[in-house]
Amino acid sequence: SRNTSFSSGPLSLQLGWLSRSDGSSKFAYGSLNQTLTPGTQSTTASVTGPIEVRIRDELTDRATFQVNVSPLEGYPGIPTKALSAELRDLFQSVILLHHHPRSLIQLTIQSTDAPSCTSHTIPFSLDGSRHEASSETKFRTPQLLGPDRPFHASEVAISINASMLALMDANIPIQSTVIASSCAFLDPKDVDDGRNLDNHMAEDDMPCLVIYPSPREEQAAQSSHVIAFSFTGYDPTQPSKSQMHAQLVYLSSIGQMTSRQRALAINATRESSISILDHIRTFLNERFE
Repeated sequence: SRNTSFSSGPLSLQLGWLSRSDGSSKFAYGSLNQTLTPGTQSTTASVTGPIEVRIRDELTDRATFQVNVSPLEGYPGIPTKALSAELRDLFQSVILLHHHPRSLIQLTIQSTDAPSCTSHTIPFSLDGSRHEASSETKFRTPQLLGPDRPFHASEVAISINASMLALMDANIPIQSTVIASSCAFLDPKDVDDGRNLDNHMAEDDMPCLVIYPSPREEQAAQSSHVIAFSFTGYDPTQPSKSQMHAQLVYLSSIGQMTSRQRALAINATRESSISILDHIRTFLNERFE
């Protein structure tokens, strides 16, 4: 069967689940099961092409590349359009579009799990009177709904990873593998229960760094970030002698961070992205064996 899936720890992925596309994937922080905990975040991606392109969009020296991001609810808004443009620029830098001139490659990304969020910026009771919010419902960023809701960092990260898997499943020629990871800086008291903070505990004057933040953690975070790396240099015939090179190709942030925090976030997400790449490589090896 072409449809295969893999789950290891906090990550799950699936390839070839759509029969009418040239490549498709699912990527999740958590399990792809429908009976998952509410904290699971997942995204699907599909690739069609190279196919015939309209004359008005035709390029003589390379393929036309289009990215469409579809929100789970409502119509696409400004954040959706902005994310589509960012991902188009990101993947155009690694796809060998000149291999398929006068054609079209379409990438479609669909959110399948929207993070829960509040429906107000000022807390009101049922009778219309304002009340003071407790520390558990205190958020550092305005809570917007519908097409104006900005994407969480984890949503963008899994969208990038799902897109990369779909491009690989469609056999689109690429010069490097792009893997993204998300992180957030927040107070230790705002971290979800059960999370191990030993690896990235903050210093006295710095908040705590969390990898794969949950929606609740991102809402309470001082800043959240999506960082993607382009990996090259892997030789499948001699894995032990391969020299992997990671180049920073994408960084998107909500909130402020210092130069020290930026360096810490880049180093931590690089390690996390390498771990994700290892999971993907293990999955592909098992799929084709």
